[in-house]
Amino acid sequence: MRHSISRIMIIFMLMAPFLNLPSQGHPDHDGRLPLPVMAGDWTSANGNLSARIFLGEDSTYRCLIVRDLFSLEPPLATLVGEERDQVLYLQGEGWKGEVREQNLLLEHGDEIIELNAFSRVSPSLNESPPQGAVILFNGTGLEAFGKLEPKQWLVPSGPADGWKVVPGGMEAVPGSGSIVTTRQFGDIFLHAEFRLLGAPTNGGIYLQSRYEVNIKDSFGQTEGAPCGALGNVLEPGIPVPTMNMASPPMCWQTFDIEFRAPRFDPSTGEKTENARITLLYNGVMIYDDVEIQKLKGAAGRLGEAPRGPLYLQEHGTAYQFRNIWIVEREAE
Repeated sequence: MRHSISRIMIIFMLMAPFLNLPSQGHPDHDGRLPLPVMAGDWTSANGNLSARIFLGEDSTYRCLIVRDLFSLEPPLATLVGEERDQVLYLQGEGWKGEVREQNLLLEHGDEIIELNAFSRVSPSLNESPPQGAVILFNGTGLEAFGKLEPKQWLVPSGPADGWKVVPGGMEAVPGSGSIVTTRQFGDIFLHAEFRLLGAPTNGGIYLQSRYEVNIKDSFGQTEGAPCGALGNVLEPGIPVPTMNMASPPMCWQTFDIEFRAPRFDPSTGEKTENARITLLYNGVMIYDDVEIQKLKGAAGRLGEAPRGPLYLQEHGTAYQFRNIWIVEREAE
């Protein structure tokens, strides 16, 4: 069966992607990192008001009062929190709040608003590869990848033994270096699942070792490029996504990417068409057939080509991948 972006969009529309599930705590957490149990999303019964709670860089709880959880628009208010006896007390900018047992009670002037814990699950999470897909990682070995030597982005120099297979996924080990597939690809559909482990992360997936899809913790971010933004692009170029679809740390997230490789004149080698990307992040389209005109930095110096490997970046922080597969497309 031919797997495509359109199929995912149909699934997304037919499914109910917004599930009212508890967002506090993560039962599959392996205990290595102290994660904030109060972090997560909250929404009122009528959907008119929401809140996003996260742990700031100073290890203090922050609560953003917003109209739309996934918008990058400035919040209505930012509250600071303190946890005491399993209750999170919030205050700031004329608001007060308390989080108790999956409920967030807010006070603003004479108004009292109750919000319930809210969780959104990507409709393509745990998606099975279709027949004929190239399986890059299915939970066992790393044979599809090799170690990436510095300045050698296209050919692995040896086995990817610096990364490790962990229960349910594979993990980038800080200082081990990035990894790259032993196989090269042209036009593809890529499905990849990843999760962050609580520490600040700046990783990514590089299509053809050139076109970066950034992986970062943008849960709670209200400005700048969120997770899923394209990097290595020479400005002016790719617009920053207007939606922030990030999930909290320790939640598995999805990228579903349709990539059309650049085209070249076979007689002269000159590029005749630019690469194009359509990207669904956690089931929501944040790039729609975007044309990439020119690359910058090391990717720009590498130059573009009809085919290239898939490169997973290690950038100083442990984070994980699972269920990575590719459907190769026939070039038009």
